[in-house]
Formats: sequence, structure tokens, C-alpha cells
Amino acid sequence: MQGGGFQWRLVVPTGGDTLRQERLTRDLYDTLRAADGLAVGFADEEASAEPGHKGAGVGEVALWAATATAVARPASQVLITLIKEWCAKERHRKVEVS
Repeated sequence: MQGGGFQWRLVVPTGGDTLRQERLTRDLYDTLRAADGLAVGFADEEASAEPGHKGAGVGEVALWAATATAVARPASQVLITLIKEWCAKERHRKVEVS
């Protein structure tokens, strides 16, 4: 993870549909990346994949978001607002923030 300040883990749950999860996660990434004061990237939880697997292997696709400045409160409000607006575009979109 990069950036400074506070960091959050973002997961778009899709009930096991990995292709839909990847598509939605990439769309959310594009939305958050355009925001000022936030650094966003893809989580690499399983950096050491087993031989024969592409990337991080089979599992959930996740993002991390971090404030780019030491003032986390305004940036976290921006993050939550952006996530709410992104979820409002489609009725079944959800994001788990931890």
C-alpha cells in the first residue's frame, strides 16, 4: 500500500461471481482514482501465488484506499461520498469498507 494517513480496504461483494466482482472493482477503482486527496490501488493479499496461477490466484478482488494527506477526516468523507454515489448508480452495488 502506498499513500499516507489512514488506509481502508474496499471489497465489492458479488456472491461469488468473480468476473462481475472484477468488473465492478475496476469501475470503482476508476471512480476513486479521479478524486483529489485519495490514493487507490489493488490489494495484493496473496502476493506469492502458487505455480501455474495468474496474479494473486482465485479469490476476491479488493482495493485499498489511503488519504494522500495527514488530514484524514475530510478525505474519509470524500471517500464515503464517492462510494455512496458509485453504489447509487446500480441498485445491487455494495462496498464493504474496513
